[in-house]
Amino acid sequence: MGITTRRGDKLTTDLYQGGKIPKSDLRCQACGSGDEVISFLGFSLSLINDRKLKSIITALQKDIFAANAEIMSSSSGLKRLKVRVNSRSVKRIERYIRDFEGKIKNKHNCFFLPGDNTASASFNICRAVARRAELEVVRLAESGLIENRYLVIYYNRLSDLLYLISLKLKEKA
Repeated sequence: MGITTRRGDKLTTDLYQGGKIPKSDLRCQACGSGDEVISFLGFSLSLINDRKLKSIITALQKDIFAANAEIMSSSSGLKRLKVRVNSRSVKRIERYIRDFEGKIKNKHNCFFLPGDNTASASFNICRAVARRAELEVVRLAESGLIENRYLVIYYNRLSDLLYLISLKLKEKA
């Protein structure tokens, strides 16, 4: 099967394992924002050399990919997903946050304008897009379109972590 299916020409898209939704559905918007976060993280990844940080970013990309799969799954599709965002995902990202908080030197002056260096600024873009994605996931939860509470928690922590990474990379400059 080729990349062009023409199914979206009728203003709908397929859910994983059955069902169609309008392309304007909140799930499509949240998935699109997740895709943006994954892509911007990939760009940011290309700007850094730290192997541990690269490993963290790759893990985040995989988590968001799993979140997108869940967001775009039918009820029956959820049962078939091999990877989902869960309490372990949240605990892992919270561990990353604690690690970065421990490395920040100037904790009293944490608010800053992005732009000191390309890497730091790129992670600020990731943070802003992740914040938008979080709001879209919150809307999904509020409307009953997703039930996994860990998706909301994960996205909330994600933007915090991306901010800390940006701050740390600013300090390195």
